[in-house]
Amino acid sequence: MACFITRKPIATTALSQVGHPVVTVIVSEDSIVIRQDRFLRTRDPLPEEAAMLYPVPLPFNILSINGPNGVLHDTSFAEREVTIKVEGFVKLNAGHTGLYRTCYSAEYLQKLAEEAGKGGIMGVEDRAGLIAEAAVLASTGYQKTSDFLQLLTNFIHESQYVVWYIIIIHLGAILRAWTFENQRTQDKLQSGHAENKLKTLLFCAAGVTGDPAIVDASKQMLFEFSRNYPERNTALQSLGYARDANLVQRTLQLPLSKDVRDQDVQFAISFLQVHRTGTEALWQWLQVNWNNLSVRFSSRPLGNIIKACTAGLSTRDQLKSVRAFFDAKETTLIKMPLAQGLESLAVQCDWVERGRSDVAAFIENLSPLDQ
Repeated sequence: MACFITRKPIATTALSQVGHPVVTVIVSEDSIVIRQDRFLRTRDPLPEEAAMLYPVPLPFNILSINGPNGVLHDTSFAEREVTIKVEGFVKLNAGHTGLYRTCYSAEYLQKLAEEAGKGGIMGVEDRAGLIAEAAVLASTGYQKTSDFLQLLTNFIHESQYVVWYIIIIHLGAILRAWTFENQRTQDKLQSGHAENKLKTLLFCAAGVTGDPAIVDASKQMLFEFSRNYPERNTALQSLGYARDANLVQRTLQLPLSKDVRDQDVQFAISFLQVHRTGTEALWQWLQVNWNNLSVRFSSRPLGNIIKACTAGLSTRDQLKSVRAFFDAKETTLIKMPLAQGLESLAVQCDWVERGRSDVAAFIENLSPLDQ
C-alpha cells in the first residue's frame, strides 16, 4: 500500500501532462547533476513547452559495489535541476519504469555499456532500456549515432532474446534512414556484428533441431493455402524483403487484390520500406493508387498506409515530393496521421544529415573484432 501512496502524486501529474522529459545526467566524483527538459523529436519546443516541468521518479542503481545487482536507491524531483550526492557507478531509471529518457555523456554511456556487456550487474530490462534510449536519443540529436553504434559493440556476447530484439529493431531503423546514402556505408552497416550474431543464433537453432521435416513443412506453407491469418500476414510481410525490382512489383499487386483483406493491406506493404528498391516503389505505388485508396479506406487505415509508404524515405527531395503531393489533395480526414508522417520524415532527414559524416567515420574506424 505504501508504494501506491508514494507514487500517486507522480502518476496523477504525469497522466495530466502532455509529453515526457529527457533527463540529462552530468556525473562527477561524488555527485550527479540531473536536469530535465521537455523531450521533442524535433527539438524545437514552444516557450510554454520549454517551461514545462515533470515529476520525475529517480530509482537508480549504484553498480559495481556491494554485490552483482548493485544497491537500489529511490528518490524523485520536480525541479529543473537537482544535485544528488552519490558515490559509485550510477545507472538511472533502474528497471526502466520511469516515463522519461535519460541522456548520458558519450564517455559515461560507454562505461555503462561496458558494465552491461559483462552481464550480471544489469538486468535484462536495464540492458534493453539502455540500448533503446540511446537509439532514440541518437535519432533525435540528443546524442551521436556513432555513440549508439559504439555502445552496441559491447553486446557481442549478449544471450537474451529481448535485448537482441531491441538491437535489431534499432539497427533496422538506422539502415532504413541510411537507405539513400552511399553504398559503402550501407554495406558496412548491414554486415555489422548484430546482424551476424542474429544469423548465427537462427542457424544454430535450426541446426539443433536436425529435422528435415521442418524444411519440408515450410515449403508447404504457401501463402495462398494458409487459412491462418497471422501466418498469412507473416508471409505477406516476408515478401517485402525481396529486393529484385520485378518481385517488388509483384508484391505491390497483392495489397489491392482479392487475396488480401482491407485490414491486412499494411502487412503487405510494411516491409518493403527496408530497402531502397521497395521504398521508392512503395511511394510511387501510393501516388498511382491514391484515388482508389482514399475512397476504399477510412481515415485510420488510410493514415497507417501513408505512414508505411513514407517511413523509408529520408532525403529532402523526397520530403518535398510528399508535401507537394498531399498539398494538392483533400486531406481533412487524414490531417493528424499525415502531419505525423511528415514530421517523422523531417526528423529522419535531420538525423541522416546530422549523422552522415559521423556514422561514416565510425564505420571506417571500426576494428575487425567489433564487426
